[in-house]
Amino acid sequence: MKASIKAFWEAQPCGAKYATAPEGSMHFYEQVAQERYRRQPWMAEMFWSRYLYNQQVLEIGCGLGTDALEWAKTKAVVTAVDLTTTAITQTIKRFATYPFWDVTAKVADAEMLYFASNTFDIVYSWGVLHHTPDTQKAISEACRVLKPGGTLYLMLYHRRSIDYIIGTILRPYRTAWETYGEAWIRKTDGHSPVGKCYTKRQVMRMLRGMEGVRFRLVDPVRPKWPNWLNWINQKFLMRFLGSYLVAEAKK
Repeated sequence: MKASIKAFWEAQPCGAKYATAPEGSMHFYEQVAQERYRRQPWMAEMFWSRYLYNQQVLEIGCGLGTDALEWAKTKAVVTAVDLTTTAITQTIKRFATYPFWDVTAKVADAEMLYFASNTFDIVYSWGVLHHTPDTQKAISEACRVLKPGGTLYLMLYHRRSIDYIIGTILRPYRTAWETYGEAWIRKTDGHSPVGKCYTKRQVMRMLRGMEGVRFRLVDPVRPKWPNWLNWINQKFLMRFLGSYLVAEAKK
């Protein structure tokens, strides 16, 4: 299963499909970032609204390095890891086009991080750990490498979301380990090999031992929806039915 996951994301790194510019060019990375933050306009306020001078930040699952660059702009010391060599190569290329910021980017398995315990002030993983076979193990690793008093930011797919409900109603083909809602969400990911969804209660259990756990539900701006429906969703619906379950916790 891990080999299938790696092969899938090697072939189609997250966000690359939104760019039309030549891959590896500054314009390519700018197109990826522009589309990412147009769809998810609340991310800057949630994570990058303050300076983090010399704090050690680890991103698990860096993709094309889009969010890693935003962390670097906060003056943090950024380490980015990903299961795929494509992601690490692209992240290094991305930072090379922006000479004012640095990153340490390496291939790593989220379920077996090679960092020492109590290393990072912030550990961040957005939309990644629901794609690994043992999500609990990956979350435990994220908590292990976090310093006492450090902050974990984690986004997983929400089991009570609009997408999950639609998938449950449509009942698409599914594998033995997943629900119909998960099968639908995995299909919208481009048929990724693994894609799981969680409730707040399930995530709370996986974060056992952590303190001050807080949740927030958010939902992307959906290009195929009319503006008025996106407005209603962003203002009201996503607070209850958001596709993304964001957890913040202290060690």
